[in-house]
Amino acid sequence: MTVTNKYLKSSISEISNFYKNNTKPPEDMYLNLLMELKVCELLIPVVFDGEKLSFPNIEVDDGTSLIPLFTSNDELKKYSDEFESFPNEIAYYIKMVNDFGFDGILIDVGSDEFCIDNVVLNKIPLTRKVESDNAFDGIKLRDIALSEKNEKLKRFISKDSNFNKFDKLSKILLDSVLLNVVVSEKDLSEFSHDGVIDRNEADTFTLFTKNSGRDHYGTVYTDTDAIVSFHEDLEFFYYVQVTNKYSVFHFLLSNDLDGIIINPGTDDYYVPRQVILRLLNDDLVNTDFAEATRYAFPIE
Repeated sequence: MTVTNKYLKSSISEISNFYKNNTKPPEDMYLNLLMELKVCELLIPVVFDGEKLSFPNIEVDDGTSLIPLFTSNDELKKYSDEFESFPNEIAYYIKMVNDFGFDGILIDVGSDEFCIDNVVLNKIPLTRKVESDNAFDGIKLRDIALSEKNEKLKRFISKDSNFNKFDKLSKILLDSVLLNVVVSEKDLSEFSHDGVIDRNEADTFTLFTKNSGRDHYGTVYTDTDAIVSFHEDLEFFYYVQVTNKYSVFHFLLSNDLDGIIINPGTDDYYVPRQVILRLLNDDLVNTDFAEATRYAFPIE
């Protein structure tokens, strides 16, 4: 997906408007900025000279030295068309700032530029990789995917009175084993061994997402019945996965999706981006599912 960082830009714009009026932004607005920075990918302008890679830095009048970063290629081109872009998560730039003694970063130089010093950078709660030597294998994940029912979650989202009760929903989601769908233009049954398709063999999984008006959502499901009822008439091959919630939610957020829909086509319970951002912490990590994005399963 193309790097746009629309939510990060919106957050920066809101905070900048307060500063322009000599007003301190609300604390929750700054917290939201830190959460958006946690999941964003920013572009650094680079020059490749043979095997050597170099990048510019910005010197401010008071001697402050900043790394220029950009929210999109369009923003980079406003600054200069002499560079190639190199996308990285914020952790990469925090390490650069600390290792090379920079004072911070300057986002979208020459446009709606916004400075973040190294004190604030080091407050950003960094994402982590979900890894484990004892993660469930494909067979175990298949058995979970094909048997999971999530009765508590289903009861909650089916009640109209629970609409927008995101605090209660978040607690239930933490304890739920969600499912997601990957799709392919071709039948992957030739790669299925004991009902398990390994991404390392098939290499054609695409995470299913859904447009709703002008917005774009990730989709998760309580059980395979909810998947079949929505996907059986769609014109591609689909397969179920157990959701590695931390990794999948991070992927959706980093690609600027607007939230998730639980059981699209049946319950259609919409969960906005802000709720998923707040959920994205270590409590969401389940190392048993560290390999969950690797395996997919036909629904028989």
